[in-house]
Amino acid sequence: MIGSFLLGAVLYAVCVKLAGRVVRQTRFTWSTAAGFGAASSLIANVFTQLRGTAPDVAIVAAGVPLLLGLGTWIISAHATDSDERPISKLRALAVSAVAVAFTFLFAAFIGVALLSVMSPR
Repeated sequence: MIGSFLLGAVLYAVCVKLAGRVVRQTRFTWSTAAGFGAASSLIANVFTQLRGTAPDVAIVAAGVPLLLGLGTWIISAHATDSDERPISKLRALAVSAVAVAFTFLFAAFIGVALLSVMSPR
């Protein structure tokens, strides 16, 4: 559990920094990205523990908006644009959505890579 939390936190933090670059030069510190990464990883691990108690679609439908809302809240409070002005909540939502999408894509890629390496031939 601790290993998956740390791996998830690092993955989310890297994806948030990458999303900040993609969404029109949004700037924030690594500590902000790490804070969002740790909070997101904690949420993802809690919702992963719920598997089997609720349908997977319901877990994703509850978890993704929570991740987007948390990301919007954290990023809008700490991020600035290229002119050092605070960014809008809509732009923070865009950064958060891109970060969550990147995280899902990277996690799917890692899962496929692990399956191909660990499967019997």
